[in-house]
Amino acid sequence: MQLTINLPDELLKAAIMEAVKEQLPATQPKAKEFPAYMNKTKAAAYAGISRGTLNSWIGQGLKVARLEGRYVVAKTDLDTWIEAHK
Repeated sequence: MQLTINLPDELLKAAIMEAVKEQLPATQPKAKEFPAYMNKTKAAAYAGISRGTLNSWIGQGLKVARLEGRYVVAKTDLDTWIEAHK
C-alpha cells in the first residue's frame, strides 16, 4: 500500500526543511563562534565548504587580506560572497 499526501508547495517545503533540521547534528558550529577575520581553514568551515572550494572562490574574486604572513577572510566579505553567488 502506498500513501500519497497532497500538500501545497509551501507546506511541503516547510515539512522537508523541518525533517532535514531534525537530522542535522546538534553540535554544528554557530556563526557567532567564528571570529570576524578567519584563516582559510576556519573560513572554509564557516561556509561549509572545502579549502579547495574556498581557494577557487578566492581565485574568482573573494576578498582576502594578508595579516602577519597569513591570508585571512573577513566574515562579512564571505557572507556577501555567498549571498551574491546563490
